[in-house]
Amino acid sequence: MSIAVCALAAYAVGAIPWGYLIPRLLKGIDIRTVGSGNIGATNVGRVLGKWWGISVFFLDVAKGFVPAYVLAPFLAAELGIAVIPSQVACGLGAILGHMFPVYIGFRGGKGVATSLGVFLGLAPVPAACALGTWAVVLAATRYMSLGSIIGTASLPAVMVAMDRGRWLGEGWPILALCIFAVLLVIVRHRANLKRLLAGTEPKIGQKKEEAPTT
Repeated sequence: MSIAVCALAAYAVGAIPWGYLIPRLLKGIDIRTVGSGNIGATNVGRVLGKWWGISVFFLDVAKGFVPAYVLAPFLAAELGIAVIPSQVACGLGAILGHMFPVYIGFRGGKGVATSLGVFLGLAPVPAACALGTWAVVLAATRYMSLGSIIGTASLPAVMVAMDRGRWLGEGWPILALCIFAVLLVIVRHRANLKRLLAGTEPKIGQKKEEAPTT
């Protein structure tokens, strides 16, 4: 029951749909009806401009970081449970909240930014390395989706490579959460993967719509 409380509390935070709220409040736009229809930062940036997209990105990162890094230890202490199970529950709840937000009919983003926030809280150095991988792939290919997939997928490998004893030892539940998050992100990008294989996925900077990834 305590683990469920952690997950639900983090879900409530992760489900806050910043990518929907900001266009709605600023311009009266339902972001789900324009561009790609996704509530992630990429689509917001396309519709409202780069800086609003960046703002949504950081807010989406924050709603992963705060549950994993701040809320989880607090709830662990209050509920009398171990910290790692609380962190895993909060991390999972935040990611699922972003992908399937109850506030707007469970139609959410693809989970990259919120997953990044979770692991910046739980495994900051590997997460920073994964962010660097995303940036390198994006710069080399100009495919946002490809950078997001490869950057996210690199995280569990980086975790094990940097501290095998920790992540295959007492930290294995966090590694398991990471692998599960990677699988969720890849599944959420399945349409992008089809377009990449077909050579029809648009690149950053093209006028043609590109699929969002956050």
